[in-house]
Amino acid sequence: MLKNLLRSMAVVIGVVLCVAFTGPASQAATTTTVTLATTLGGTPKGQAKATIKITWTSATTVTLTGTITDVCPADGAGAYLVLDGVTSASMNNAIGPITFVKDTDGCGNGSVSFTNYKVPNYGYKIRSVWLTLQERDANVACDNSGCEVGTTRSNPYS
Repeated sequence: MLKNLLRSMAVVIGVVLCVAFTGPASQAATTTTVTLATTLGGTPKGQAKATIKITWTSATTVTLTGTITDVCPADGAGAYLVLDGVTSASMNNAIGPITFVKDTDGCGNGSVSFTNYKVPNYGYKIRSVWLTLQERDANVACDNSGCEVGTTRSNPYS
């Protein structure tokens, strides 16, 4: 009887230790791909296009990969991708605006690629990111609804 009791206790202790030292199953990354394009033929006359892969790996980590393109006709403007975001520290724009990639070499010469751009979190969870694509001059704000387009993505881990 005592022998069976000791065996049972050993099994229970083994199970408890196994559960205690085995970490939680890791979650797979969550990836979303978005395509943005400004209106062609407005002011400026050209167009900006971007394809962005947004990859969330945790409540505090999101990376961006993709391309941005300044589309003809030549109008003197460039394509800019601007990042904003919200952390758990604030409900305002705690991240950005950050112009993290641009195509200003003129239209028709290809796209500018960006790989694994890590969104800054400033030590907090990231609630969401906003991406705005603009067709504009370098230091001039977009002044009409056709020259910018945006999207918001929420963190699936927060």
